[in-house]
Amino acid sequence: MLANISNVLRACAPRNGAAAVMSARTYADFTTQATFEVKKCDLHKLDEAPATQVVMTRDEGLQYYRTMQTIRRMELKADQLYKQKIIRGFCHLYDGQEACAVGIEASINLSDHLITAYRAHGYTYTRGGTVKEIMAELTGRRGGIAKGKGGSMHMYVKHFYGGNGIVGAQVPLGAGVALACKHQGKNQLCVCLYGDGAANQGQIFETYNMAALWKLPLIFICENNRYGMGTSVERAAASTDYFKRGEFIPGLRVDGMDVLCVREATRFAADHCRSGKGPILMELQTYRYHGHSMSDPGVSYRTREEIQEVRSKSDPISLLKDRMLSNNMASVEELKEIDIEVRKEIEDAAQFATTDPEPPLEELCNHIFFNSAAVEEGANVKNSQCHNYAGGHVYPGEAFRVPVSDHSLHLSKAKISKPAPQWEGTAVINGEFKERKLSDYKGKYLVFFFYPLDFTFVCPTEIIAFSDRVHEFRAINTEVVACSVDSQFTHLAWINTPRKEGGLGQMKIPLLSDLTHQISKDYGVYLEDQGHTLRGLFIIDDKGILRQITMNDLPVGRSVDETLRLVQAFQYTDKHGEDHS
Repeated sequence: MLANISNVLRACAPRNGAAAVMSARTYADFTTQATFEVKKCDLHKLDEAPATQVVMTRDEGLQYYRTMQTIRRMELKADQLYKQKIIRGFCHLYDGQEACAVGIEASINLSDHLITAYRAHGYTYTRGGTVKEIMAELTGRRGGIAKGKGGSMHMYVKHFYGGNGIVGAQVPLGAGVALACKHQGKNQLCVCLYGDGAANQGQIFETYNMAALWKLPLIFICENNRYGMGTSVERAAASTDYFKRGEFIPGLRVDGMDVLCVREATRFAADHCRSGKGPILMELQTYRYHGHSMSDPGVSYRTREEIQEVRSKSDPISLLKDRMLSNNMASVEELKEIDIEVRKEIEDAAQFATTDPEPPLEELCNHIFFNSAAVEEGANVKNSQCHNYAGGHVYPGEAFRVPVSDHSLHLSKAKISKPAPQWEGTAVINGEFKERKLSDYKGKYLVFFFYPLDFTFVCPTEIIAFSDRVHEFRAINTEVVACSVDSQFTHLAWINTPRKEGGLGQMKIPLLSDLTHQISKDYGVYLEDQGHTLRGLFIIDDKGILRQITMNDLPVGRSVDETLRLVQAFQYTDKHGEDHS
């Protein structure tokens, strides 16, 4: 939306020079808005299409123009600094594709999320980074947007997740962000971008499947700039209809050189996601003027004449400029003044990027997320089979994955003979998501136990054992609930995985999700340094009073027989008193 670009571009307001131009022509002389015809999108599994008659205001046009010119000039300056060996390493320029970044940003909210590949400078800017921060990051300086440590491919701002150097690897991450959006329920979405080269990767198709299965609010966008590094799309793909690649996901093929066409298509796609219809796929047909990267001259697999023809007939900045001038929405002088302002901003940023100090060596390990705990490798690490001891289970393979350092636990709110900490959350019950809270079990005893994580080294034996014998607990007015810090979606996937393949199979007990970790922290089982929980088991009586706490380290499970015995013992003393024998 327009406000997005206004917020993220610090220099959008006309300055003194533009004011001087306006002295000759007042704002009243200009058309305040106009309707334009844009190219019709090709459709896949869609009954409706984005509008082809679109309205643009004068203010929108000026902002789009300024933003695209800023990205263009920033990339040209980066090219210059690279050739001067001031910028080193990987660098992938975005000039020619500006309409994609600007059109997308114009139709999403700042609270929405975006993730892209390594050609990330333009999106870093439209998402809120400044030219100075971006240029300083390219030169590896302290004032860079990633403190000079990320470089061209690893820039981040709020709700923008980079810049990812591994081809296509950002797409599954984008699905994870969209999953979080759905879980949080704030009507946000994720835009996930990738190129025509990455579109042929298997992980992309796997992500299509998960996104469609879970109806994620995810806009897949393939920026088809026609070439990989030396290979045209026709030589790399059996079908270049990238907008149909999702098969069961609706798709659009969009003129990516027209900012208004991209804007309308993105708006259409965002409405699709926000209405709960699941993911949608957009193919933006665009063109990069530079080579794939700085090591690619870009003319060995395409001609200079081809590049020049695109520049002369389809350049996104020229197209917008012509529309505004021909519809009396701006003057030549006004646009020239914007060009001057943009060039000055770029030159000032480049000056800063070449004089700002490099980050000192002592800051090398700052701003890094890591787990510093040493891992002890055992001689019997291959022995990962579960063993049964006195009705419980031991997981020897896990013992060698436990860090040697002390665990960091939250102070527990769970106290013996006191009311158990209240909880509520989403659980998987009989294959469905249902809300559950502790008070639902009032009047019954409850065995409430935690396990570390789904689909990892945790052996599912004890969870299955509690589920398969839950009828014995119910016979004595007792329910059983299992809990972990995984999401309900992961729980469901684990349940849907057959037991012979390491899954849980059909479960007769609820699997509660503690995605925020609040329940685990309240019960004192959450390991801060591990990101999951110890094997805690809590027996809560029919009045909601906590009667027993068992806390095991990861390698040792709980005994169903012993848990039954304890529940029966508490019930017996409740009925007969402590002195009765």
